[in-house]
Amino acid sequence: MGVQGLLSLSAGWTDNAAAQAQLNRSAFVGDVRPSLVLTFGIPRASHSLAYTFGYNFYFPGSENNNYSNRLAYGGYFSLSPTVEMLLGASITQGQVNGLLLQQGSAMTPLQVLPNNFTYFAGSVLEGLGWDLARSWHASQATTFSFNIPLDGQVARRSYDLANVLGFERAWRSDAVGLDLRIDYSHLGSAPGPISSLVVRQQLTTAALLKWRHDLGHFFSFDLGAGGLMVFGLNGQRRSSFLPTGTAVGRYTRQEGTAELSYGHTVAANVFVSQSFEVDQVALRASLPLGSKSRVTFSSAAGYQHARTVDAVNRNVTTSSTDVILVDGTLTWRPVPPLEIFTRYQYFHQLPSATPDLQRHMVLLGVNVIYPTEAAVVLPARLPMRFDSTDSSN
Repeated sequence: MGVQGLLSLSAGWTDNAAAQAQLNRSAFVGDVRPSLVLTFGIPRASHSLAYTFGYNFYFPGSENNNYSNRLAYGGYFSLSPTVEMLLGASITQGQVNGLLLQQGSAMTPLQVLPNNFTYFAGSVLEGLGWDLARSWHASQATTFSFNIPLDGQVARRSYDLANVLGFERAWRSDAVGLDLRIDYSHLGSAPGPISSLVVRQQLTTAALLKWRHDLGHFFSFDLGAGGLMVFGLNGQRRSSFLPTGTAVGRYTRQEGTAELSYGHTVAANVFVSQSFEVDQVALRASLPLGSKSRVTFSSAAGYQHARTVDAVNRNVTTSSTDVILVDGTLTWRPVPPLEIFTRYQYFHQLPSATPDLQRHMVLLGVNVIYPTEAAVVLPARLPMRFDSTDSSN
């Protein structure tokens, strides 16, 4: 068992302190983010519990100051020689105008954002991998997410519960499989840039045929194609059929990873209480710049075209929003407890019927970590390559 303390301090500039359309005002910005992490392990299981307090302040524009509290749990379980499981859960209280700084650059979400409000949100993730036989593999994943605005408007609460079951047959460098998905969404009323005055419920089912190929020791790619059905559970209860597909290329090694992906699907966004038919392309990376430089670069860049799904009336897309994200951090570690970093973030949201939101932000800061090594290191995810050589810590 061990306890690790982290402190992140940064300051910089933004051209949109409120993170709102038509409210562009430049300001100096500061970010203070202390964390405390408890890690411990028992035979065949590892656990992590972390609390983070975040505070963003602006000058001028103190009315845009915001704070957040986040509690996160992670767990890894080796249930047998052929079965492993990951658990994750988090709850966060904060404001939307601070949402994009709560995680590092490589993890910044690419999604439609609402007008600013104070929220209580959370998510739960469970993932299971099972080697049925030497060439057969099964997987299962369940996710639950929710958002509760803390303004007394109960009708704006939104929830989403999804489950994916997968089967795969592997050969020397290839694998072919099938993923089956079912997703229930309860979407509250949504005032703001994409409005709806009706509480909606919908069910999404999908089937995706997939092919995975490992190209050498470090490169792999996935291709998937299939279809999905969206069922409105209130109103006239109509349904519609839509295609779905994915394409992913990965570079993975112990020192870092990079991933370029494209996806077309239907997904719920609990922050804006809407369901979207999404086309998205994204590049995410976290890589060292040389073996001896002590410099790493992490980034996320992507574009999303999201068409609103109307599950009450006709189950067709009626309006759209485009989102552009560029986020990069350059980090230098001169000595083990200290990191010096600079971060640039650009976010641009273009709803079809309302003014667009655009924000640039530049930060310079330091991270202090003590002790430098955690007592227990949990895998960040289950292996993405079917030969499991990319097991991540």
